[in-house]
Parts: sequence; C-alpha cells; structure tokens
Amino acid sequence: MQSSTRHFVIVAASLFACAPSTRAQSARPSAAPRTAQTKNTTTPARRTEQKTVKENPRLSEQQRKATAVLTETADDARRFDNLEQSAHVQTLAADALWDFDETAARAIFQRAWTAATQSDLAGGNSRGQTPGVAAAESVNTDARETVIAAVARRDRRLAEKFLRELNGSNLEREAVAESKGGFGRRSPKLLRAAAQRLKVARELLERGEYEAAAEMAAPAVAVGVSAELMRFVLNLRDHDPRIADALYLRLLAAVSADPEATPDDVLLLSTPVISPGLLVTFDPTRAPHFDVSGLSQGWETPLYEAARLAFYDVSAAVLLRQKIDNTTATSDNRNALYYTITRLLPSFAHDAPRYVEQLRARQAMLAAGMDASRLEFLSARIDIHRLEPLNPTDPLTGDVNAISRATNETERDRLRFQAVRRAVARKLWSRAREFIAAIGDDATRRAALSWLAAHQLMSVAEDLEGTDDPEDIERAATLARRTDVPSGVRVFALTRAANESARLGNRARASELLDEALSFTGQLEQGAETRVTALGLITATAATFDHVRAWETLPAFISAADAVEDFESEMSLDFIVLVGEEEFKTNLLRNSFQLEDIFERMTLFDFSRALTEARTFKRPAPRALASLDVARTALQRRPPTAARSSAQARP
Repeated sequence: MQSSTRHFVIVAASLFACAPSTRAQSARPSAAPRTAQTKNTTTPARRTEQKTVKENPRLSEQQRKATAVLTETADDARRFDNLEQSAHVQTLAADALWDFDETAARAIFQRAWTAATQSDLAGGNSRGQTPGVAAAESVNTDARETVIAAVARRDRRLAEKFLRELNGSNLEREAVAESKGGFGRRSPKLLRAAAQRLKVARELLERGEYEAAAEMAAPAVAVGVSAELMRFVLNLRDHDPRIADALYLRLLAAVSADPEATPDDVLLLSTPVISPGLLVTFDPTRAPHFDVSGLSQGWETPLYEAARLAFYDVSAAVLLRQKIDNTTATSDNRNALYYTITRLLPSFAHDAPRYVEQLRARQAMLAAGMDASRLEFLSARIDIHRLEPLNPTDPLTGDVNAISRATNETERDRLRFQAVRRAVARKLWSRAREFIAAIGDDATRRAALSWLAAHQLMSVAEDLEGTDDPEDIERAATLARRTDVPSGVRVFALTRAANESARLGNRARASELLDEALSFTGQLEQGAETRVTALGLITATAATFDHVRAWETLPAFISAADAVEDFESEMSLDFIVLVGEEEFKTNLLRNSFQLEDIFERMTLFDFSRALTEARTFKRPAPRALASLDVARTALQRRPPTAARSSAQARP
C-alpha cells in the first residue's frame, strides 16, 4: 500500500493547492471580527510595501484615526480587571489592525495571548475533558483557543507557536515518537493536542474561514480517525467540498499507512460514502451506535471521485488484513468486523466489485463463528442510513403516551406543559392549543398560554422578512398590540414591521411603528437586559431609514446598557415562565444580536459622532467593543448600502 499512500498524499496536496480561497465571512459568534480577508502568508514584497500607519500615504485621515482607536483601545484593555475581556478586546483590535500595521498587530496579539493564558489558568478546570486525558491535564483553554483562531487567519506560524505553548513544546512530535511504530493515534498526549486543534478549527469554520480551518485541522490526521474529526470534515464539506475532500484524502492515507487501523476506522470513514449526515460508531459493548449530533444535513455535492475510489481501496485493505482466527480475535472484534463488512458490501458491489468476492468470503467465515441471536441483532442494524423514518410518525406521540401513563393530575399537567413546549418548537400551534385546553391547573395553563403566544408572535414577525404585502405587516402589528405577551416581544414585532415598511418605501408608516415600539420600552424595568435589547432593536432599525431618530435613541440605549452590570455586547430577548417551582427560560431571538449591529450602522453615517457616543459607555468592556466596532467599520470603508437591511437577528 506504500505507493497508494503516496498517491493519496499527492492528490490531497493538489486539491489543497487548487482549491479556491473561500474565506468569505458568515454568521459568527461575538468573538469573530468582521474584517477583510487576507492570506496567512506575507511575501517579502508585501512586507516592504506594508508601511506603518504613520508612514503610509494611502490611508485617509479617517483611517488614520480609526487605526489610532484600535491601538488605544487595545492598550486600555491591558488594564482590564477581567483578563478574559482583556484578551478578547486585544484580539479583535489586533485582527482589525493587521492589514494596516502588521508589526503593531503582532505585538497586540502577543499581549492578548498572555492575558488569555492568565485568564485560562485562573479559571481552573474546563467543563469538558478529552477522553484518555488525566483530569489534572484538562484545564480551561477557551480564551487561548479564541486567540489562536484569530491568529490562524493571519499568520499560521504564529498560530502554531501559540498552539505548541498551549499543549507543551513539540507535544505532537513527542507523542508520535512515544507511540509504537511511530504512529501516535492512541497517545493521550496526542489525543489532547488533536482535540485542541479541532476546537480551534471548528471556531474558524464557524467564522467562515474554511481554508484556515482545514489547515489548522490537518495535523490532527496523524491521530487517525475520530468521530470529531469526521464531524469537522463533514461540516466543512457543506461549505467547501474541494478542501474537505482533500482533508479526507489525507485521512485515508493516514489510515492506509497505519498497521493498527480497525473496522471502527473504516466505519467512520464510510460516512460520506454511504450515510452522509449520520455517524456510525461502536459503543462500549461493540454494538452499532448512530449519531447525528453536531452534523448539518446538507451534503448535496457528491464526494470527489478520487476520494470515493480511494475509500474503497483503503477500506478493503484494512478489512481484509484483520486477523479473525479464534486465538487472536475476540467475539467483539468479530462482531465489529462482520457488521462493517456487511454494511459496506452493497456499496462495494456497486463501486468496487473487484473486492466483493474476498469480502464475502470473509463475511461468511465470520458469520460461521457467531451465534444466531447476535447475527440477528447486527443484521437489523445493517441498513440504517438515516435516523428519520421514511414515513414520519406523530412527533408528539411520546408526549401523549407519557401523559396517559401519569398517575396523578399534577404530573399530567406538568407533562402537558412539556408537550406544549415541544409542539411550539415545531410550530405545531393547533397541537399546542389542544394540550393547553386539557391542563387543569390555572397557573400552569396561563404559563402555557404565555409560552405559545410569545413564540407565535415572534414567528409571525420573523416571517415578515421579504414580504411584498403591506397587509402582512399590518396584521403582525395588530397582533403585537392585542396579544398578551411581554413588552419586549411587542417591541421586536413592531420593529420588524417598521423595518419591512421602510423596505417597501413607506417610511412614514415605518416611523409610526417605531414610535409605537418605543412607547412599550417604558414598560420595561431599568436594569433589565430586555430593555437594552428593545432599545437596541429600535436604534438599529431606525438606522436603516432614519438616522436622525437613530441618533436620538442611541443615548437611551447606552444608558440602558450601563444599568446592566454584566453587559458586554450580546443582547438577548429572554422569556421566562414559572410552572410550580420550576423555571423555564428561552431566548426568543433566533440568533444573537450584537453591539456591532448598532455601531456599524451609525459609523456609516458619521464616524466621529459614532466614536464619541461609543466612548460614553461607563463600563470598560462595552466602551472598548463599541469603539472597536466604529474603527473596524471605518477601515472597511463600506458604503451605507452595504449595511444589512434589517436590524433584527435572522432566523
């Protein structure tokens, strides 16, 4: 297989070389800066051309001011009491400054790394622990991973340096050397290093940095196949199939070269070939386990042909070299090998028939040594390629059955409320009302009615996006007035209606709807996060069609944010109900709504005024983040038409 392995590596390398740059921005978490995309390498010519901000005559006066804001804000962040906030702000500043003063940006990244390291070490053990890693080694790494992900977009070598510091000097090389045969996939050290890589790679993937994400994940291939690595490849493939398939080819080459590769590896590798969107592994009892968690369900693009054909070559080699005599193979290994061969045989028959005869002979040999009950158990799970039934049953059947089995009315009411929540999550409004009608306890029924009303109004408001019928807008506004829901939900519905009215050209009506939304903010208590979100939605919506009104409401938004002790940048629309002594909480906004959604828009109207307002925040974190939003927007030099058309977070 050595020549085949060499072939896989060559093909994979060519795929990476030919893959188009796809570092387009996508929806991202609050830590992800919106900046122009650049390659990770900087040529000598570019370094010569890349002068400092003061020396660069190409920068406008506004850009010079914006870069000064970045460096000043990063310097201020060094004095934050909260080290995680300090690292976060400095990371955003360095990333935005990189294209204008790379030397200064590098220095800020280094300071961010120092703050992140101190923050993580002070934070104690992380919530999760990598399998096979001792608890003492599993410390918090969240802040450092965020820094590495930002640096990886700009400088791969610097990101690798930080990653080595995170895991210990030359950890990956040492771990491989410690393992038998020079292959380190079972080394706890290497498992930890690979897990860290994949966490950073996933963050890059979520930011839309597909090429950088693949480059960061690539060294984890040395560990061999894992469910997390396959999840990463599958999710990357939804965005950039060519880059993902190149990484998959590298993984095939690693498995081909590994003398200890198992049917477990082949089963995971088969996912993109025979069951996209469904991972199949073996549980501790060596029974097949099916999992869709962490996977998107896209997969409309067929697997790259070279990768598909290589899968059959590698899989056949691994499956046919497994020892199956009674002295060297346990019954569990027999079961795994039998299941894997049987599951893949139809695909081999279709795409690689040259291996079918050998595989069938091996299948028969394995079956001869297994008891009938185990064969029946495994056979029933051979053809599962999706978890959703082809003929779906009632999704609430489980709730109905649980209610019928309840032994008292209090328990039945509690289960009916749970059923209402599940029905609402699926927008099965009529089913939700049926469960509500059966609730006997008045307080539980009121809570269920509130839950339904709030979610239904939010759904109606969200569905307004892109409507061409003004009557849809008026119906949503009327529903917002008449429905018994919290004031924050009314504000959301009315601001969405105002936004769509402005989009259709009726600015007068949009202004009236914003006035109405503003009137409901008076019913929200000072110091409540919902008040911050409501005023933020109104300000951002006004910025799309009436900047005078936006400037008028911006100070009220800042004042509301200052009244919330832990406010930083993200706004939510939390809805809470009590059922007995149990509290149920949900964020009604489908996606996060950020401080930058406001300050980006205000900067497009007036950079200096937006910066002045940003600096009026009393608390250091929002003041710094708002200032960075202003500076980054000014440096991007986007025209007002490039601002997003809606103030609200999209579904």
